[in-house]
Amino acid sequence: MAESIGEFVGAILCRFMFGAICKKLADDKGYSGSSWFWWGFFFNVLALLVIILKKRLTPPPVRVNNISALEEYKRLLDSGVITPEEFERKKAELLNSNAPVYTYYTPPQYNNGGVGNGKKWVCPECGNVNPPGIWVCESCGREK
Repeated sequence: MAESIGEFVGAILCRFMFGAICKKLADDKGYSGSSWFWWGFFFNVLALLVIILKKRLTPPPVRVNNISALEEYKRLLDSGVITPEEFERKKAELLNSNAPVYTYYTPPQYNNGGVGNGKKWVCPECGNVNPPGIWVCESCGREK
């Protein structure tokens, strides 16, 4: 009897371990850690293999210099993604700073949510500004 209880507790602890590992890997890759905990808890090694093979949703920060960052903000201003006020604010930040800028993945900008609203949207995969009325990025083919 005590032996079967020990085996049961060991099995539960093993499941929690797989859940915790899957949660940590999912959080690091930009996925929902809480849901991946339960995948790891119930499917153990299978869930662990799946999360290891999944691509990262949020790429690591990329170091860029202030000039290239300013050029990128100018491109966004020209394409209508940001306002002139936002551009001027970022320009002042960049020109007053000697430290390198770290850019992070920014979520897709759907501009009030959808195709057909008359506004452009930015592809989360490649950053291409796409015209309204299409669901697939013209540059990389990713769906909106």
